[in-house]
Amino acid sequence: MSWRFRGSWKASQVMGPSLLLLLILSALTGPIQGSDNAEVECIMNTVKVLTCTWNHPHPPTENYTFIYREDNTGSQAIPCPEYLSVNQLNIGCKLAISKPYDSFIVELNGSASGSSIRKKFQKHQDYVKMDPPHNLSTETTNDLELILRWEQSYGTIPQHCVVYRVRHRLSAGNSWTEKDASQTKSSLPSFDTCQNYTFQVKSQIGTCANSLMWSEWSEGVTWARNATVCDQEPLSSKFMHTAIPVGLTLLLVVIFLAVIGQERIWVILVPQIPNPGKKFEELINGCNVQDWVGVSKEAVEKTKWNYSETFCTVTEDSECTGPDGKTLISTSSEN
Repeated sequence: MSWRFRGSWKASQVMGPSLLLLLILSALTGPIQGSDNAEVECIMNTVKVLTCTWNHPHPPTENYTFIYREDNTGSQAIPCPEYLSVNQLNIGCKLAISKPYDSFIVELNGSASGSSIRKKFQKHQDYVKMDPPHNLSTETTNDLELILRWEQSYGTIPQHCVVYRVRHRLSAGNSWTEKDASQTKSSLPSFDTCQNYTFQVKSQIGTCANSLMWSEWSEGVTWARNATVCDQEPLSSKFMHTAIPVGLTLLLVVIFLAVIGQERIWVILVPQIPNPGKKFEELINGCNVQDWVGVSKEAVEKTKWNYSETFCTVTEDSECTGPDGKTLISTSSEN
């Protein structure tokens, strides 16, 4: 480390303080990239085997030696026990981890250029990549529910720490529908029994660590429709299954509107205003008030006056006998 700062100080005398600041920051943060800009990525499986690779974004141009150490003071550097090679170039390293709960540091040293790459990782369990679920199977229930089940290899990972993501699609479609699951099964309610469905599952440590990696998707399993039942149903039958309910609904609406149009039903639902003409027809037309109010004919006769008066014509010089037999004398004035 002291050599790096002496080199940085000499470079600062030529290229200025800005370059010195960049070199100091890169030394503090850890990695110093080689000429081919190799990047290190590490993952751990469920049996505590750590695999680190550096063949991206493109294959390395020289061999690197790999060193692993725990991130604590005085930790021992462990050289790579098993390299992964392509075309006689090292592209990765595999080693067993005895303490999978500590942060760690990896270093790469170039054999030709002398370049060095250093990177720090957090706790191992954050970089665990589960194996894909396997043995997927499907079954149906009497409630028209499709059940998907699978198995998972846990290794040293507690079973309750693992979560899942399930996706399905119609076999003839391209778009997937995803949902989460916390157990090794999932359900698809109200599915179409005449469609084919394809399912896949992947897993991750979800509740015991801040996992950054999902497993690969499992191999797909397909639930196949009952071709015997679905294909034997003719098109006309499918049409009738739709047309009959619609036709019955329209017929009921027509009958209901026809019944509403009848006067009798209409009067029951919407009472009309009474017509007084029918009630008082005899009173208006015949003027027979006694009959209308319920008075008998005998009572009417009793109320009549038994009185008559003799009418006489008033003429000049005429005599008229009054009711008492006296002669009435008419006096006319002479002009």
